[in-house]
Amino acid sequence: MESAHPLPPRLLDAIYQTASDDEAWPHVLAQIADLTGAQGGVIFGESVAERVVAFEYNGRLSEACSETYRERHIQNPISLPMNGVTRSGDAFAGRVLYSRHVVRAGLTLF
Repeated sequence: MESAHPLPPRLLDAIYQTASDDEAWPHVLAQIADLTGAQGGVIFGESVAERVVAFEYNGRLSEACSETYRERHIQNPISLPMNGVTRSGDAFAGRVLYSRHVVRAGLTLF
């Protein structure tokens, strides 16, 4: 399938560069956002068990929104299954998580 927006030849190189220069992530995320029509992008590295964000690479998104995420949303019904195993024992690592999986796992939003 042909992409509606061909990838710039240097984008993949820029992504690989982040392996040795993690400070390049904000610029790379902004490039990806531009290609997809998004406002920006963010990568969080977090410990759900400890409820902390260990690192964050923010490409043009609101710092206030990032702060809200760190304060309120590290442990929530949608993110918990993405961190491995739910209370029912369903493993979701490496799979697409649909809302019906969250419901089947017995997780509630409140």
